[in-house]
Amino acid sequence: MTNKQQQPKTASTPPSCNSKGSDSGNLGTPKNSRHDRRSKSPNTKSRNERRSRSPQGNNHNNSGSRRRSRPDAVVFPPDPDETGAQVVQRIFAAFGLQTEFPEDCQDYVQKLMERQQQHPSKPDDDDDDSVVTYADYTHLPFITIDGEETRDLDQALYITRQNLPGTTPAASSTDTPNYYFVSYALADAAHYVPAHSPVFQYALRKGGTSLYLPGHCLPMLPPQLCQEFLSLTPRQKRRALVLDMYLSPITCQPVKTFYKWAWIVSRRKGTFREVSEYYQAVDAGKSHSFQSKQYCETLDLLREVGMLRLHQQGGSDHAKQHQSTKKGGVVLDDNGKLAFDTRCHPHYDSQDYNEQISLLANSEGARLLHFMEGLEHKVGEHDVIHPIYRTMAEPRPQQLATLEQVILNTLTAHDIDVPTWGWRRHARDEDDNNMESIADYLERIRNRRDSLLPDSPEAKVWSAVVQVVERQARMSHAVANFQGDPARGHFQLQLEYYARLSSPMRELVGCFTHKELREAHTGTFVSASVSRSQRTPTSPLADIELRDAVIRAAKRAKALQKKLSGAVFLHVMNQLFYQDLRIRNVGKRPLRRGVLIGLNFTDNSKSRRCYVQLEKHNNMEIKVFAQDLEYFYNCRYLPLQSDTAVWSIGPLAGSFREDVDDQERPPIFKIGQRVTIRVADYAQFYGQTSRSRWCFIMDLEQTLEEPDPLRLNGICRSKSSALRNSIVDIDLYSQRDSTSVASSAYPDDMDECGFLLQED
Repeated sequence: MTNKQQQPKTASTPPSCNSKGSDSGNLGTPKNSRHDRRSKSPNTKSRNERRSRSPQGNNHNNSGSRRRSRPDAVVFPPDPDETGAQVVQRIFAAFGLQTEFPEDCQDYVQKLMERQQQHPSKPDDDDDDSVVTYADYTHLPFITIDGEETRDLDQALYITRQNLPGTTPAASSTDTPNYYFVSYALADAAHYVPAHSPVFQYALRKGGTSLYLPGHCLPMLPPQLCQEFLSLTPRQKRRALVLDMYLSPITCQPVKTFYKWAWIVSRRKGTFREVSEYYQAVDAGKSHSFQSKQYCETLDLLREVGMLRLHQQGGSDHAKQHQSTKKGGVVLDDNGKLAFDTRCHPHYDSQDYNEQISLLANSEGARLLHFMEGLEHKVGEHDVIHPIYRTMAEPRPQQLATLEQVILNTLTAHDIDVPTWGWRRHARDEDDNNMESIADYLERIRNRRDSLLPDSPEAKVWSAVVQVVERQARMSHAVANFQGDPARGHFQLQLEYYARLSSPMRELVGCFTHKELREAHTGTFVSASVSRSQRTPTSPLADIELRDAVIRAAKRAKALQKKLSGAVFLHVMNQLFYQDLRIRNVGKRPLRRGVLIGLNFTDNSKSRRCYVQLEKHNNMEIKVFAQDLEYFYNCRYLPLQSDTAVWSIGPLAGSFREDVDDQERPPIFKIGQRVTIRVADYAQFYGQTSRSRWCFIMDLEQTLEEPDPLRLNGICRSKSSALRNSIVDIDLYSQRDSTSVASSAYPDDMDECGFLLQED
């Protein structure tokens, strides 16, 4: 049975701007959309409809097609009365995400709580199949340090000075131990979330990680399980996987590392702000309430260890490269609506110190797993231990060459001295020791930018250069992945072994890694087969299959989180630009300033686009498509050079219409230039929400006076310069004299080409 032919929509009755199945109304703004001002006969298809892959309107049955339409997560036009919570719930529902846990997971948590109530002094010890002996660390003053709004407390730390175990201090040495002793406690996911439990299996099917949207979290594990058992809540006795690390007093590198399971009691839920305020009070010679607490020594040594490790790493390339590139993103404002975060979020030194301890624990845990994996214990043909490592490959030489070319072209375009401010990637001669990493180069140009007056022209130029280099540096890095082979290591962190043990309540990879450590420690291997074969749960091959399934789930969750964040970003962007679109006079729409930070013109057969970072709205990055520039300027835009890294585009010679009389030539755009953006239109592809997009008019930044309104409003009635004065549909322009175009398609305030007339 074939589908019915879809009746085309006329321009006088435009269809809904949502994808199929949406309940929203029509655009409700000026009918100047390139895809709304169109009158169609049943036998006439526009160019965009001919290119459309939507199954709507086809005469054949598409039910067997593998291509799935994008869920209706974003509606257009946006509802101004819709709260942020309603938007988030709609997005979750559109992607088929359940906010409630199934009954078997709830029953599992309920049984744990009943067992704890029956044996409050000795909870669930008798049911520990792995026979793990828990040490008593309750006398140690652990402390958790997290953000202000963090609820799931995965890690706690305790730092002091000790001698190496099994050694006796020399008689001539002082009584003060030399080595730093770092005890890092992690929530015991292996005990409460075993592989055969329903919560583990549900998390595996669900995606294997917690999902985050502004003001909302879709947890991987039941919240009651985390709050009552896993989270290292202050003044509560909790199970924990503890890594005891002895660090050298000179290099702060680990000398010996042991792992065990222990009972701990955290003394306080500290925040980065509180710890940084304590450091500031100590430096100023003032008293602070933390000075009388048991965890005061931990905080003092945390800064000491963190500073030593940062110094040994050259200031931490990881911190240098990403310190100024982190964006605030989308948040809930005071009215409960989604909006771009314009607040200034300070970066505390305590975050860097705490990050160093977390990286150290993850690296040492991965090293222990790799050591045990290499032991000669075999079961059949398969290893006993099957860790999951976090790896990142080194950038390819071509990527580094592209980055170097972009830096060179950007500096040249702004008349900046290249020998002085270029990237010293290679040694100039045998005696040259000034080679620098990209992180060092970023720090150097940031210092140059910060040394200038904020509003000076030179400071604006350097700010644009820094934005371009930061974006290209991020693109040059390979993508970090989970895999079972640590051969590549982690290039960005400069670590040979790295795993994710520190987030077992948010990542299923952490739960699986804890399980592997426990199995190696006890010699008892418990795993659930994820296949339909008849293998026993203790089969090593089943464990390999489970590891691969966890890795696949982590990859799916990463892609899903990107889609969810993209839907939220698109909603907020629609809210922002829809207000501009409601202004009927194009010349009176807000003019937004930004920096051209990237060009994608490497393949002319694909969508050619420009990337602009706006100054306001939290440095939002938008795309300006080349076809919109060509519609507006009536010319063909192509790269002006044949380099691999495109850094400038301009009008193709001969692409001008000879009968077009313009006062100025179309502009040439270069990476790092300051540009202005104005909303021109909203291109709607009905039934294909993912292809719908905003159209912008991009121009070089002018002086404080506004651009000529004649150019934007299309007052000139000459048909020969119509395409230059407004963005219109190319089909409509080519058929403007055709009888198939109904005159009723245009409202009274538009001319025959669909341009807005000047308003008084």
